[in-house]
Amino acid sequence: MQPLYLIRTHRGPAQILRLAGTIRRGSPAARIVVWHDAGGCALDPAALAALDIELVLDREGTRRGGFTMLSGYLRAIDRLLAADAAFDWLVYLSGQDYPTLPLAESELSLAESGADGFITHWDIGSPASPWGRRRGLRRYCYRYYDPPAWSRPLLRRLRFVNGLQPLVHIYLTYGVQVGIRARNVPFGPAFPCYGGLQWHALSRPCVQYLADFARDRPDVVAHYRRTILPDESFLQTALVNSGRFRLVNDDKRYYDFGGSRDGHPRTLDRADLPRIIGGAYHFARKLDLERDPELFDRLDERVLGAPAEPPAARASLSKP
Repeated sequence: MQPLYLIRTHRGPAQILRLAGTIRRGSPAARIVVWHDAGGCALDPAALAALDIELVLDREGTRRGGFTMLSGYLRAIDRLLAADAAFDWLVYLSGQDYPTLPLAESELSLAESGADGFITHWDIGSPASPWGRRRGLRRYCYRYYDPPAWSRPLLRRLRFVNGLQPLVHIYLTYGVQVGIRARNVPFGPAFPCYGGLQWHALSRPCVQYLADFARDRPDVVAHYRRTILPDESFLQTALVNSGRFRLVNDDKRYYDFGGSRDGHPRTLDRADLPRIIGGAYHFARKLDLERDPELFDRLDERVLGAPAEPPAARASLSKP
């Protein structure tokens, strides 16, 4: 198996290098690409090059909840496929992920699974959707716009109108945005809208299909451009509706969304270690190197089968 780790990053240079270094030590033959928001923080290209890791600076930048989260991913896979990058599986990570078991084990489990992809997915209109019908509808059946700055304080106070009518929705989680119920959507009985979480492991045929779908269905891409969190629906909608792939409804990640009110999982610490390593997880998120470096050390011992690198070695990777 030839794995490719695509790491989407925007902040925390020391943590990015720690993650990339652990993946390189755990999977020496893997291809590793850091797709980095150039406006987020500075990274040391030499430190990554020393690990044989490709750094791509994304000049578009990213906006949490916005289309750039999806468009950056689509540009990344287009670049990889155009360059005929050799890979059997693409593992999509954030800079706040970290492996939870030896990479040789997680890679073998992908190769021997008989599946085409590991990605969470659910029909947003199904009673079984963990979002509830209203959240999925408001994310993907409205067209959102950024209002003028002067109007945003007023719109925050007018949020109560969301419960009074179905045509306009004031969305506040990722900044103030105003959504208008779309007259036409690309979804229907023959093409349901699916949601899920954006992090995943996909076989190369799935990745190729996504690139082809984005090219062949500009109407669907254009619709998602004005939605909330398109990266948590576009991939699932394209792949599940294709009917071509065996998709396991499991992204092999450990998260804790307990108490979350803004879509962010809780930041983990060493007290979470028994749960992190107690299941069939390949990665965990979110981790914070500054908050709990010992958790990284403990995971390195498990993942690499050896003690963590000494502080001097870690410091050498984080120099600007």
